[in-house]
Amino acid sequence: MSKTCQDKCVGQIIAATITLNGMPSNVEDQKTIQQALPKAIEKAQKVAKEEVARKQNDGTQASPNDAQKERQLEEKLDTASSEERAEIIDNGVMCAVSCCCNHNPAKGVGDQNLKQQCVDGVLKEADKAMSYKSRYKSEIWWNMNKDTTGIPTPFMHRDCNGLDTTEPSHFPVGRIKEIENFTPGQGHLRRTDIVMVSDSNLPPGEGNIDKVIEMKFGNDLRDKMQDKAYVQIAEDEDNYQVYRLGGKPQDKDEFQCNCKHLMLPV
Repeated sequence: MSKTCQDKCVGQIIAATITLNGMPSNVEDQKTIQQALPKAIEKAQKVAKEEVARKQNDGTQASPNDAQKERQLEEKLDTASSEERAEIIDNGVMCAVSCCCNHNPAKGVGDQNLKQQCVDGVLKEADKAMSYKSRYKSEIWWNMNKDTTGIPTPFMHRDCNGLDTTEPSHFPVGRIKEIENFTPGQGHLRRTDIVMVSDSNLPPGEGNIDKVIEMKFGNDLRDKMQDKAYVQIAEDEDNYQVYRLGGKPQDKDEFQCNCKHLMLPV
């Protein structure tokens, strides 16, 4: 994971979660978040100052319409319905993380996968900082065999009583034995890029999913069977969204991030 993106985005993720989902009900979790947020904001401010200084050294000047775009966004937020406001904030989070990871991917071999790896790392770091009460849950594995449960169910870490928590499973592959008649390659097991939950106190699943997100970089290809599975998890086609950064959109419904103005579309 890119430490730059972690420092830049975790504070925004925490703030967006509090804004849209509220604070968790558990008092200890509230204390953890209250301690984590100022530190995360301080790191983000440091990164922002470094970026401004770097642009000044490079001779890069702000575009004349930047201020106009900011005013446009403020006006949209002021007049937006609660649903529209949530969409703007969610787009801002998704695009902030993906734009940062596009420019600062995790180190290693295989460019595209490492950008995705960076996104996963940033979102998981934010979730951990919030005692796993983030609105944005990264790379959750799902049991898709409806013969087992009747609906797609997530593999979450279980507490001492065997109940699902809001923390992702530590060893999801080891849970395959729970999938009745599991057959490799038949779509019985899926891993979502990102799931947005409406209630951070509860694990993702039936009745607690606002959006299922697929993140694509460049010309990464879509998988029709995967899209279909994600719609099943989302419970409604309108609750499934593909974000693409760079490359040509493969569907008119894909959201293209505007890395200069993160809460506005291209």
